[in-house]
Amino acid sequence: MMLNEAYSSIRGYFKGTTIIAAFDTALMVAAALILRLPLVGPICPVSFATCYIPSFGGYLGGAFTVIIALAAKGLTAGLVMLGLAILIHTVLQNPVQAVAYGKTLNLHPLSRPPGCRLRRHIRGHHRRAADGRLHQGGRRTQANASGGGLLGR
Repeated sequence: MMLNEAYSSIRGYFKGTTIIAAFDTALMVAAALILRLPLVGPICPVSFATCYIPSFGGYLGGAFTVIIALAAKGLTAGLVMLGLAILIHTVLQNPVQAVAYGKTLNLHPLSRPPGCRLRRHIRGHHRRAADGRLHQGGRRTQANASGGGLLGR
């Protein structure tokens, strides 16, 4: 039983990471195509594979693309690609990461990353959370209905 849960958690983590890697790679390749960079073929697998390295892997793939932009198109294209890489791997990745890990790991809403909580707050879900009616996936969960859950009582 415990091994099945561990296997399920690891599998969910890699599913979420794959979703995030595909999102980041699609944006990096789109940026490279817009800047008309050469070697877009190698940029794609390098960007995708490096996203599996926790915390800084996406930045390695972004650095690879920035180096190609600097070498092929000069300083301006390199700086534009650097700005886009930072934007993609910070601002744009956070909401995708929160949703991907939240769905694939079945996380409690309070344990999701801050980007997801902020998104829910902006959309008005903070009212339900404030009066104790937390929902997961639009349904009242058994743990929340019984007063248990992540924080307990």
